[in-house]
Amino acid sequence: MKTENIFIALTVLAWIMFVGFCIEAGVLAFNVVWSWFIEHGMNIKSMGIELRELLSFSAWHHTVFGSLLTAVAIFKALLLYEGIKLTGKLSLQQPFSEWVTERLKRMADYAWQAAVASICVEIYAEWLKKQTITLGISFDNDWSGFLLLAGVLYVIASIFQRGIQMQQENELTV
Repeated sequence: MKTENIFIALTVLAWIMFVGFCIEAGVLAFNVVWSWFIEHGMNIKSMGIELRELLSFSAWHHTVFGSLLTAVAIFKALLLYEGIKLTGKLSLQQPFSEWVTERLKRMADYAWQAAVASICVEIYAEWLKKQTITLGISFDNDWSGFLLLAGVLYVIASIFQRGIQMQQENELTV
């Protein structure tokens, strides 16, 4: 299979995941805002999230927790969107470019932000459990994966930055 076909397949897969994370972020944000106007809020059983008990405990905690969940989904979507832009314009003839390095650094930043938001969700959820609040969340909180991804992307961006320098030095010597 040619490399261009792999990039096309990755782009299609990234678009599908991007749309899914956008829908997830939209549903979560809608739920938080909707709960301000409707006393009992909305139940999102299809996403494995039940926040009614949290809303009855405190509207403030419900808003903060829902906003953190929304932030994680937004950062995932932004990470995938940068990946879509990267796979769409990556040139194998001239891979080392400032544009590619910038996309990789942005992806590392979004992965880092998703990790921080996921850590906040986990800490907050543990605190709420100590307050005897049942969250009913099957949230797959893999903040360590985001941290690893951020580190790997940052290393790759650094390699690409060094590749740009070597490419420029090579052009000067010819």
